[in-house]
Amino acid sequence: MIKSFTRIFIFFVFIIGLGLKAQQNSNFETTKYLEIYFSLFKEINLNYVDPVNPGTLTSSAIEAMLKTLDPYTVYIPEGKVEDYQFLTTGEFGGIGASVHSYKNQIIVMAVYEEGPAIKAGLKPGDIIREINNREFNANSTEEFDILIKGDPGTQISLSIFRPYLKEEKVIPIVREKIKLKNISYSALMADQIGYIRLERFAEKASQDFGQALNNLRANTPLKGLIIDIRGNGGGLLNEAVNILGYFVPKGTFIVSTKGRDSYKDHSYFTTTTPIEPELPLIIIVDENSASASEILAGSLQDLDRGIVLGHQTYGKGLVQNVIPLAYKAQLKITIAKYYIPSGRCIQRLTYNHNPDEPSQEAVPDSLRHPFKTLNGRVVYDGAGIEPDLSTGIEKMPEIVWQLLSQMMIFNFSTEFAYKNPRIDAAEKFNLIESTYQDFKQFVVENGFKYDSYLEVQAQLLQKQFEEAEFDDHGQISTIQELLAKHKETEFEKYKVQLMRMLQDDIVSRYYPEDGRIKNYLKNDPELEKALQLLSTSTTYNSIIDGSHPESKNKKGSL
Repeated sequence: MIKSFTRIFIFFVFIIGLGLKAQQNSNFETTKYLEIYFSLFKEINLNYVDPVNPGTLTSSAIEAMLKTLDPYTVYIPEGKVEDYQFLTTGEFGGIGASVHSYKNQIIVMAVYEEGPAIKAGLKPGDIIREINNREFNANSTEEFDILIKGDPGTQISLSIFRPYLKEEKVIPIVREKIKLKNISYSALMADQIGYIRLERFAEKASQDFGQALNNLRANTPLKGLIIDIRGNGGGLLNEAVNILGYFVPKGTFIVSTKGRDSYKDHSYFTTTTPIEPELPLIIIVDENSASASEILAGSLQDLDRGIVLGHQTYGKGLVQNVIPLAYKAQLKITIAKYYIPSGRCIQRLTYNHNPDEPSQEAVPDSLRHPFKTLNGRVVYDGAGIEPDLSTGIEKMPEIVWQLLSQMMIFNFSTEFAYKNPRIDAAEKFNLIESTYQDFKQFVVENGFKYDSYLEVQAQLLQKQFEEAEFDDHGQISTIQELLAKHKETEFEKYKVQLMRMLQDDIVSRYYPEDGRIKNYLKNDPELEKALQLLSTSTTYNSIIDGSHPESKNKKGSL
């Protein structure tokens, strides 16, 4: 206890020293509140009725303080530094499997291609009960992650249970360096059109992208390229800039970062001669394309260098930097906003830094500002990247979210894989009607619970009537019966979407990532739209110049 307090004392003396320096610069408030905090901390530690843990007190204070800022500014204790390094490097020491905590169980969700877990025989659906004969808290993956990660070459023993075989076994696994791919799939499509699926912007993403691009153009000149960044949450800004360097002139301005202190502002330009300066490009995005993905898509849009297709993107226009702290801890802190070539910032949310009521809200449409692309098309800030063409595909309905969150699709796919040792080749496999009917029966037998929004409202209304002793003459019950019947039709209403998700999950049990993507792309309406646009130069050019009637971003005056 004394040793811990001494360390914290030294740390806060250092902080107060910084505060005193700030005081010399007329920043009296900083010094004042640092001194108040340290005095408060000291008195609690010395005088509180029960012994206190200085580390817990400090962690709680840090957590409460950072909650008033934004979700990207976080304290990283020494034990979690490796997890955050993984976001930039894409590498970590482990077994090569992803897990999920559900109903007090740690369930294997996926095993990575050529990783140690798949080599040792670990399978999706396996329930991990012990690690090295040691039980752990299965309500959270945090303790599991700490135990499962380690230096490459070290061995770990997993005690697992396979529910569909009623089988228990112990699986020894030798940890390896796990490297997740930046490029999960690339292929030459019909009519000499290339396709690259870019999963993340970790280290060497631009190098991997360049290699994939050169492989596509090695034997035949490309007529177009589709860059798929759906679900790509971003990564390293410089990797996005480097990828853009393959398509725009050397020295092109891509993005600037602007923070509180102007002397820290920075502008990024391409530094290489492009290898495909005129190749028609289409970038497919969705609501989970964020950060570096939005820099890539937004810059190509602002420079009129490609068409953005899909859904409106996430809207993360904030830049973070990692700063080392005492005792090997780190602070990931938002230091700036970024601005793409037209001058717009696409940050969707603003954060209220009120410590009593921290909140976040979307930028209202009335406060969004127009900007112009290189060709004079009007685009807007404050809400992510709006695609030039929207695919019009509906967002995931509530019943699908509930099926996913209750593990129904995953568990059905697991059972299917145990019952069917083999399926057709990845690009040929199709889910048949009888399998979908089996899924519907599986859902019923496994206790799927789903109350639609209207059902919830009807339940609340019924409760209010009962509390008010109001006799509705059975009208609410009649409404609830109608809603229940309507709910039964949702499995048919969303049948196409559900069958596609089931098919995708089932294929992932038999084939590596590229096989799953092959299967998904064969019936992908957004890919079909992209191929159609690239095969018709007049349509493509009319979108780029802002004259196409269906384009969201047309030419106009500000």
